[in-house]
Amino acid sequence: MRQPGKNNRQRGRGRRSGHNNGHINRNTTMDSNGPDVRLRGNAQQLHEKYIALANDASAAGERIQAEAYFQFADHYFRVNAAIIAAAEERQNRHQDKNNASAQSDKTADSKSDDQTEANSSDDQPTETEAVAIEKDGDVAENTASEDNSAEESSGEDQPVGLAV
Repeated sequence: MRQPGKNNRQRGRGRRSGHNNGHINRNTTMDSNGPDVRLRGNAQQLHEKYIALANDASAAGERIQAEAYFQFADHYFRVNAAIIAAAEERQNRHQDKNNASAQSDKTADSKSDDQTEANSSDDQPTETEAVAIEKDGDVAENTASEDNSAEESSGEDQPVGLAV
């Protein structure tokens, strides 16, 4: 028994689904059933072929036939222009997306640089500064690492006081 909604199985090898989300490639081959001829090609080629047919019909004195060919040529000119505009729009969106991600990366880097500068500009002396002051003979501040090294060097196990 078939389940409803399960009929979208791909049949055959290499077949594409008809869903292109409105994206038409510039090289997409189209069939055109003109007034008295059938032509194949992409939009630009069809435009050029219909212009050539229109010019030939006009030179032969067939004004109505020439006008029909010019209308088909105009149609494929507009189709080609729409394909090019859509491709440029997709390209611009892609570039904008890349520029936005690059810009957010730059702002994240600058924020981390600002934090690094803020951390380094603190008024508290660092451990190396305290050691340097101590060597000069001035009054030095005790750092946590100096306190730990003093306890370790005494060699005695000091009992830990418990509050009762």
